[in-house]
Amino acid sequence: MSALALEHAATRIDAMGHRGGGQTERPVASGRLPPGLRPTVAIGLGALLFGGWQALRSGRVLDRGGDVASAVPFGPGHDALVDYLEALQSPYALPVSGGVFLVSLLLLLAGGLLLARRPSARWWAQQALLAGLLIFTLKTLLELTHALGDAEVIVARLQTFLDVAGGPIDASASFRGQLLQLVVFRGVLLALLAGMLWRVTRPDVARWLRVPER
Repeated sequence: MSALALEHAATRIDAMGHRGGGQTERPVASGRLPPGLRPTVAIGLGALLFGGWQALRSGRVLDRGGDVASAVPFGPGHDALVDYLEALQSPYALPVSGGVFLVSLLLLLAGGLLLARRPSARWWAQQALLAGLLIFTLKTLLELTHALGDAEVIVARLQTFLDVAGGPIDASASFRGQLLQLVVFRGVLLALLAGMLWRVTRPDVARWLRVPER
């Protein structure tokens, strides 16, 4: 009797399956990325791209030895443009560029370690991003201090260049616009670095970097 009962129960279950579409319930994969993966990859790529860009820029400055004239193409108002850029350049541009170059190398290292999912990547990323915040804050303050302190000379040389190459343009307004662009651009840059530094300290990133790959 027990065998007949089991057979009858199996027949009923099979019939119920056909009425429900003949499909059995299966676990559905969520398709979600593991926690910490997305921010880790984003920070790693950001560090690589930004570090590479800044390494090239600061490397060119170091290669020229601070010589502005070698970076200005010949054309109308060449000498006036060189005089203006020399007046605009901070006297600390060369050592600051050296610091930016070193920080860029740290960012490249940190980005590579993050993408490779090394346990030490979080520490290196924190040091590199903190160093980036410090060096670009210092760079911004030195450039603004120099520009505002020598504003009269800078504006006069800019006006000479504009008279030669650009026609009747107010140098004072152009100079103020350049300072505003500098403040806005560096403010956004520092905010991005601070956001990346905060994000890399979050627990999900730490857990992702500690979990071994399967």
